[in-house]
Amino acid sequence: MFDGKSFQNFTTTNGLPGNDVLAFHSDLDGKVWIGTDHGVSCYDGERFVATYRRHQDQMPHNFVQAIHRDRRNLPWFGTPAGATRFDGRVWSTLTTRDGLIGNNVQTICEDKEGAIWFGTDRGITRYQPKQAFASTPVVAVETDRLFENISELPPILLGQRVTIHLAVTDDKTRPETRRFRYQVVEGRSSTA
Repeated sequence: MFDGKSFQNFTTTNGLPGNDVLAFHSDLDGKVWIGTDHGVSCYDGERFVATYRRHQDQMPHNFVQAIHRDRRNLPWFGTPAGATRFDGRVWSTLTTRDGLIGNNVQTICEDKEGAIWFGTDRGITRYQPKQAFASTPVVAVETDRLFENISELPPILLGQRVTIHLAVTDDKTRPETRRFRYQVVEGRSSTA
């Protein structure tokens, strides 16, 4: 980054997931998405506010070589293992099993009708997303009884048995690639 006097460099020591940078995307709100050989990060102008990687976030591959934000404001990431969309909760990946001509997605764009175009190592695929969005998961927590309204849930005690019930309908994603993340308590999310 150039502040008018000098350049500012970013590497893994500043929070970049990898030093081999493959793709950029700038959002209208000023955030910059950076695709690397070790995942993708979002920079808000002051710091890296989000980093997504294969194993911790269910991306199909760490090598992020294309980034696009569609008209519904959803980010798409092109990887050697398909194209992935993230809606803030659910990762959805398209591969040759879904109709892509090739899995190595190297570029992504959108046309005026809202169709997403994927450039791969084997040609181009035009994908018209359905207008229906995935339903929001219904969450219930069971301790000594079932709490369908999370706001009524009393504090959970150490050693207390807790069962989380998650019900969701998603007809757009193959079951073996479906991933959900739900945060019961507000705050910073973490992965195990």
